Amino acid sequence: MNPKIPLFGDYSYQLTDRATHKEIRKQYNAEVFSSSIIFASHSVYTPEEIAKQSPLFDRIKDIYRLYLLVYHKDEVIGWHSGQQDSIIPNKFYMANSGIRPQFQGQGIYKSLLQEILKIVHNEGFEEIYSIHSVQNNAILVPKLKAGFIISGFDISDRFGLTVKLSYWFHPLRREVVDFRLGERLQSEELKSQLNIWKEKS
Repeated sequence: MNPKIPLFGDYSYQLTDRATHKEIRKQYNAEVFSSSIIFASHSVYTPEEIAKQSPLFDRIKDIYRLYLLVYHKDEVIGWHSGQQDSIIPNKFYMANSGIRPQFQGQGIYKSLLQEILKIVHNEGFEEIYSIHSVQNNAILVPKLKAGFIISGFDISDRFGLTVKLSYWFHPLRREVVDFRLGERLQSEELKSQLNIWKEKS
């Protein structure tokens, strides 16, 4: 078993495996997401349809995955899971995070997010994205404060209207995104790069 890594105070997190993470999610998922209306899309499929889809998931079994558990002393109070994007290998998808209601609003997710960013960047990833309900301010606010930006909207049968958040580690790539969004150019490096692109086009 991996050692616990301090977050702050009596809070810590631990790298774990998929099976342990799944068991914790099963135990606390309803508690954490009690106010969410989530359509279990997988429940509508027949055994034949599930069998037909299985090879699609088999193809991405070897991608990088990250599973974390969050603790208050020795009590599990939350989790995070994410994985490598199956199409763009240097992108990481933050799939699911949850903090039990009685521990929310104490800055735990904010601290955990910084640890996730460090882990994912050390693994070599250059971009992170996540998808959330547009009303999930408990996650949206700390991510926006941490440097994520709104990069898209979508509609999902499972979650309804969703917002995509993205984060780039390389400062020049982030500046390019700001430029694409209509912000003014800041650095001479980006100005010179844009001139190179113009000359090549």
